[in-house]
Amino acid sequence: MDETARPTMRCLGSAAPAARADVERQGRLTDLLAAALYEGGTFSAIVAVLHAFRVPPTTWLRACGTQAHGTALARVLDEYLAAADRHCGLRSTEDGEEEDAGTHEVLGTYRARMLGEALDDAADLAVRAALAALREVGASAATGGTSLVARLLRECAAFHRSALMHPSLPELSREATAPSAFDIELLLADAQTPHVAMPSS
Repeated sequence: MDETARPTMRCLGSAAPAARADVERQGRLTDLLAAALYEGGTFSAIVAVLHAFRVPPTTWLRACGTQAHGTALARVLDEYLAAADRHCGLRSTEDGEEEDAGTHEVLGTYRARMLGEALDDAADLAVRAALAALREVGASAATGGTSLVARLLRECAAFHRSALMHPSLPELSREATAPSAFDIELLLADAQTPHVAMPSS
């Protein structure tokens, strides 16, 4: 998946084989996870940490889909998949532009719900998936519960969670995560410099 492109909700015809439908469902789930957790830098500090270990965002997003989901998040994801199924069933007579607008409307609605109704679960998932992605690339030593990297990832998630809860009051977001062991703002600033620029693929 192109990391810089907005994901497009996938749709299969009703006659698709069950196995292919399962792949389609996973694809739709990844679309929403990418829209909610990756696009717009929602958890960009976590992405920056993973980049230091050469873990691409796609590996992290795949782990987000396979990890257990908290109750609130699971409810939002289930309702999103049901809404996506309904949308796919009604779009056969629409032209391409209308389909695209409808697709993004569904994604946008459930992205907002995911980061509103299930923010705690989403932040927890972002950390657990990051640790799983690190293990996948052989960095298991860095993923212990008390390891420096694990603590950094948890603080990154807390930083972004507070920013999402107080989007117009950045100073309140900083206070909400204090005292902090890491300078997340410095990490984010460093991630924008050319030597650690996040890859587009």
